Amino acid sequence: MQNTPTENNFFKGWRNPTSVDVVLAEHYYPLLIEVAGKGDLVTFKDFVDMAKARHPEVQDVQAAIPVSTGRRFEFIRLYTREHGLPDLSSWVVNQSGKNSDVYQADFDPAEERRKTQTIDWSQHEGDWSAYIKSMKEFKPKTKTKPLTEKEAQHIIAGYYQTVRDDIPSLAGFSLSDLREQMIAELIAGDAVEDVFEKTLFSVLRDKSNKVTKK
Repeated sequence: MQNTPTENNFFKGWRNPTSVDVVLAEHYYPLLIEVAGKGDLVTFKDFVDMAKARHPEVQDVQAAIPVSTGRRFEFIRLYTREHGLPDLSSWVVNQSGKNSDVYQADFDPAEERRKTQTIDWSQHEGDWSAYIKSMKEFKPKTKTKPLTEKEAQHIIAGYYQTVRDDIPSLAGFSLSDLREQMIAELIAGDAVEDVFEKTLFSVLRDKSNKVTKK
């Protein structure tokens, strides 16, 4: 059964851009152009690792995780959609080497990849720079009603289920240790993807680094 097309959660108003979306888009877009130019598929994990190696000084890039990268690509597609450009993220696939069913409900990956190689992307550098500048200044026109603590807990639990396979180990660590901070950040308006990157995945990354250094 094919998934119902979502096209773009940002375009439909289901998501508001965050500062992390903008920072990652600013650094991911040129890398996507580079990947498309080479013509080789890359996995989400490899793409995130490439970005980290390219931008060691950018905290948001270093904190990024593969599971939330689809959100960042959706944000970039706001720009490519507006300018009638093909989707560069079609070159980034899952560990099985395929685009997700959700993606294929909206796009023909092979056709998008073909189109990306017919574009002189350097001709759009000015438009892209202007777009990023405008998004850095973006403020949502309407404020959504603040989440209750119960709603925040529900969102955290739901998102945890989607990323649990990407969590190597919680041995010696409990998610409850971070729950209060995560709830507070969600209620403050942060996206759940950003909350997990700044809390749980940050702790696990630090833990992994300490083990590696021993």
